[in-house]
Amino acid sequence: MKLIAIFWGSALLLFFSSSDLSAQNRRDFGIWAGLKLNQKIVKNFSTSFRGQVRLRGNAAYFRNTFANIGLNYKFHKMFTLSAGYRYTIRPERNNHRVYGDAKFNLRQKKIRTTFKLRLRAQYVTSNDQTELPSTVLRPRLYIGYNPKGKIAKRFNFYVTGEIFYEFIQSYSSLSKYRFSGGVTYDMSDDITVNLRYVYQDELGAVAPVQDNILYIALSVDLPDPKKKKKKDKDKKKEVD
Repeated sequence: MKLIAIFWGSALLLFFSSSDLSAQNRRDFGIWAGLKLNQKIVKNFSTSFRGQVRLRGNAAYFRNTFANIGLNYKFHKMFTLSAGYRYTIRPERNNHRVYGDAKFNLRQKKIRTTFKLRLRAQYVTSNDQTELPSTVLRPRLYIGYNPKGKIAKRFNFYVTGEIFYEFIQSYSSLSKYRFSGGVTYDMSDDITVNLRYVYQDELGAVAPVQDNILYIALSVDLPDPKKKKKKDKDKKKEVD
């Protein structure tokens, strides 16, 4: 908990201390829209597929699109490990990305706190020799609030803070930070819609971009094959 408090305080300090420089940045508005499919395999082990399209230039131009596949293992209700691969298509280049996540979860009544540490490596398929493979360390803090009530319990309000620490060969630096706030709504037991506002700013770039992003995504939990098989057997028994 002390580590989480230090991270959150540092992220807020970084946000407010950089506000004086934001006027010098190029500002942009974008839209990120996506779909996520979750599939449980066995107890505590699941996989997911995620696709997303991102627009930039006041949401008028294509930024990128990607396909991501991930594997998740829940060791404990407080600790989860994940790994994944992403292939991204951009107008000028494409890239491959692999990553690993360690998530620490803490739930206290209606509030859930998650600290995620991601290490990702990315390789750009480009003819430009200046595009070097890079590794990024991304600590992220999530705080969510789930109210009570027949209808209210379907909503979850949350805020997040994340920093990007990049390593390129012998060079390393804090390259970006990101804050967001949003809400998820459970349309059913298996379908959730996620809507949030994302603010991110580049650091140390020659022409930094300050992004304001509208994020919308649909998450679908696919049927458990074992439960479906059992359901089909029960149905056959009833018919017979």
